[in-house]
Amino acid sequence: MPNASTKKLSSVAIIGMILSFLNAPTRTPWCEKIAHMNLDAQDDVLEYAIASATPQMRRWIGGRESKKLFAQSIEVRSEPFEATVFDLVKNWVYDKTGLLRSRVARFTARSQTHWDKLASEAIELGEATQTYDGANFFSATHSTGKSGTIKNLVVAADVPALNVTTPNAPTAAEAVDIIYGLFTHFKTFKDDAGEPIYEDLMSIIVMVPVKMGAAFQQAVSATILATGGSTKDNPLLRSDYQVEVIVNPRLTSDTVIYAFTKENDPALICQQQGKVELSNKAEGSDYEHDTGQWEFGMKADRSVGLFCWQAALKATLS
Repeated sequence: MPNASTKKLSSVAIIGMILSFLNAPTRTPWCEKIAHMNLDAQDDVLEYAIASATPQMRRWIGGRESKKLFAQSIEVRSEPFEATVFDLVKNWVYDKTGLLRSRVARFTARSQTHWDKLASEAIELGEATQTYDGANFFSATHSTGKSGTIKNLVVAADVPALNVTTPNAPTAAEAVDIIYGLFTHFKTFKDDAGEPIYEDLMSIIVMVPVKMGAAFQQAVSATILATGGSTKDNPLLRSDYQVEVIVNPRLTSDTVIYAFTKENDPALICQQQGKVELSNKAEGSDYEHDTGQWEFGMKADRSVGLFCWQAALKATLS
């Protein structure tokens, strides 16, 4: 028998609990920082236009020279996803231990972490996914109009700071040099009119595997850096650069890092058609009659697509 103070819950109350966590999520997916979030898509497949180069001011000689705003586009197709949990009715009805609420919170949080899962999968497939210019999303051979060759797939030959003592365990001092190298490489990008895309770039997001997390976190926060047998002031803290580090446990390589900027079009599109839908088999259902259990499920039609390659770098340490 439950304690007298234990409140008996109905499936309606449990659905309400799930909805409260969905409407006030306990975490924000990191992919929101590098993606356009379209969470009210009206169709399964949507086309997203990529902006062409914003015209630079020119000497007015003759008539005006107008330029088309959008040059290319990609399609993103939503797919159905679900998550379902079940348990004995008595475990749903009587939350005697107080653990039900935390378990429901973790269940609904999966609808948010799922965005990061999809984003990680898309990013890791970027070197094998063709984009609008005919090259793969991460490539050393991008070119649009007068941009020249642009590499957003880089190694130490392109960014010398990627050459470190231990490729899967750089020091904080080496991480600072890598961050400066990524800023510098972004600033070499030119648009289809041959103009710099990131001449005023002051902020990037760096995504690293777990093993590099401490070094890169120290790189953006530590006042003093160890360098061999001595120390030095952290130059990054004296600069105007803003760097956010995301430690992503879903990355499969321990020698690869990524960098992103949202000062151009975003690197990703996160698309969802409608809201997360809830369903249940509870009071009065055949399922309850046959099994003595209740089942609750979530469903969402969503997808994450690679969008603007100019907003992303994939870098391999060596």
